[in-house]
Amino acid sequence: MFDAQDRPASKKAAPKKKTTYVPPKKAPVSKPKTTYKAPAKASSSSSSSSSSGGSSGGGGGGIKKSNDKPQRDALKDLLSSGFKDQLTIKLASINTSYLAGDAGMMKGYAERTGVLQDSKDANDKAEAASSQANLGNRARETADILANAAAQGAGETDTLRAKEMTLRNWAANQGEVARAYHDTLASNNAAVTELNADTWQSRFNLANQMLGDTEQVYSNYYNQMSDAATQLGNLYSNPYSNAYSSSGAKEAFKQMKENASKSWANPGVDAAIKDWQGTMQADKTPLNATILPQSIDKKSQQKRPEGNTLQEW
Repeated sequence: MFDAQDRPASKKAAPKKKTTYVPPKKAPVSKPKTTYKAPAKASSSSSSSSSSGGSSGGGGGGIKKSNDKPQRDALKDLLSSGFKDQLTIKLASINTSYLAGDAGMMKGYAERTGVLQDSKDANDKAEAASSQANLGNRARETADILANAAAQGAGETDTLRAKEMTLRNWAANQGEVARAYHDTLASNNAAVTELNADTWQSRFNLANQMLGDTEQVYSNYYNQMSDAATQLGNLYSNPYSNAYSSSGAKEAFKQMKENASKSWANPGVDAAIKDWQGTMQADKTPLNATILPQSIDKKSQQKRPEGNTLQEW
């Protein structure tokens, strides 16, 4: 047995060190720097007129411009000649229609006046034939009465009375002839007057319609020109269009103003239509036969022969 003092001294254990986990360091990542860029401002018309002028390059901050050049060219063609050509065709159509309508009216008028003229000529011939027959009848009656008066030994006064009877018979017969003539003539004159009035009114209305159609065509033309100029000005004013042009916009809006303020001046119906009175007029010439019976009735009154009454001495 060993004594405690004889035992070797035991070595004390060294204290354990504490270990702490340290994560590996990450490599620093560089972040991209962002710089704010303000959108480019549209330059004024005075400073950009040289660089814009409808060109597709420059400015816009990289924004793709719309391709409006085909529309611009189409509008320019319409304003320069398209609408004008359309106006010319429409005016020619209106004029052709008017001339055809007026020619048709005058053709119908000529046909009807021809019928009325034939009726008037026939009436004149009938009156002339009846008057000639009446004259022959008067001559025959006068010869018979004078022969009878002479055979009966009639005096001068009785012979004159007998002759005056034949004249009165002739006047009465001629009055019937004149009455029939004037009845037909009055009817013919009324037809001529009505035909002239109706034809004048129809021609006047047709001319007025032609003027109204012309005014409407011109109104549409100026409206089309004004609308097209407005669209063209809007294209030129758009900075995001490849047709942008400040000078072009100014000119387009000027053209719009001019056409919007225009109007066709209606000259009115032509004097040749307004003063037209017809080629045939009513015939109001009196016949001699209508005057002669009145003169016979008033101036051929039987007077007492001289010596037929007692004279006071």
